[in-house]
Amino acid sequence: MRIPTLTKLATATAGAVLLATGTAHALNNDEPTPATTIAPGTAAHTDDVQIDAGAPAITRDNILIHAPLQTIWKIQTDVENWPTWQPNVETVVKDTPGRLRPGSVFRWSTEGLNITSTVKQVDYGRRLAWGGPAQGITAVHVWTFTPTSGGVLVHTEESWTGDECSVAPTYWGTLPELMEVITHARQEKIKVLVEHFPLQRADEAYQLLHDGRIQGRAVITPHA
Repeated sequence: MRIPTLTKLATATAGAVLLATGTAHALNNDEPTPATTIAPGTAAHTDDVQIDAGAPAITRDNILIHAPLQTIWKIQTDVENWPTWQPNVETVVKDTPGRLRPGSVFRWSTEGLNITSTVKQVDYGRRLAWGGPAQGITAVHVWTFTPTSGGVLVHTEESWTGDECSVAPTYWGTLPELMEVITHARQEKIKVLVEHFPLQRADEAYQLLHDGRIQGRAVITPHA
């Protein structure tokens, strides 16, 4: 599974909260840290749901939002309204009515993935966790909310596992160069050009790359 898409999902979800709450300041956190890492200042709970520390794909991000915790929590947990402020989320359907609680199920689509998420933890105003399958990938997504003197620090981390999920450097270039590209894309310093290919056209995609006939990046998407 491609790192840019995984990172973009988490970053977009965290960053988009500011559209309805006011100002925010993004704090990148891409350095590898233990899966038990939680937002600074948040007390650890032994029964907290954690991401999979051994997953081949893990992403972490922080954002400082200048808005009341209650407002941020309400927007983040109102999953049916995600498409109104997250342009990459096409649809959300709640199978379990009412407020999110452990065992709640919702289905949503984003970035070509159809995801069924089951809520695993709800600690009001402090921590959210959900996870589930998405076309051969099993994800665990954790959110923590920490009030600070400058606002609320929202920390998100997610792990992806499964036969369809693997991480590798680009066909040309090193992994540090790839991460540099991701950083520039986040800062909107470059426009990301991506051409998608279904798995059965993988050989064709590599040949087009080799021949210099693809502008930007080629992404192989299983089950596309």
